[in-house]
Amino acid sequence: MTPMSRPRCYVASPLGFTEGGREYYRSTYLPALATVVDPVDPWSLATADEIAAAAAAGSSREFSLELWSSGVETFTLFGPAAF
Repeated sequence: MTPMSRPRCYVASPLGFTEGGREYYRSTYLPALATVVDPVDPWSLATADEIAAAAAAGSSREFSLELWSSGVETFTLFGPAAF
C-alpha cells in the first residue's frame, strides 16, 4: 500500500499513561500500524507532564476522553467496532 492509499486510523490507546507503555507505543506499536494505515496519534497532543498531572490528580479518564475527542475527524473503523 502506498502512503497516499492508506486509510487514516485514530489510535485510542491507554498505552500513553505509563513510561513503559509510551516507549512500546512509540517504538513498536505506531511503526507497525504505519505499515498498513496512517495512524493519528492523540498522545502527541499532550506532554508527558500533562499526562502525569492528570494521573496524579486521579483524572486520567477525563483527561484521556478530552484528549482523544479533540480534533477527531471521520476515520475508517478497524477491529470489532467495524463489524
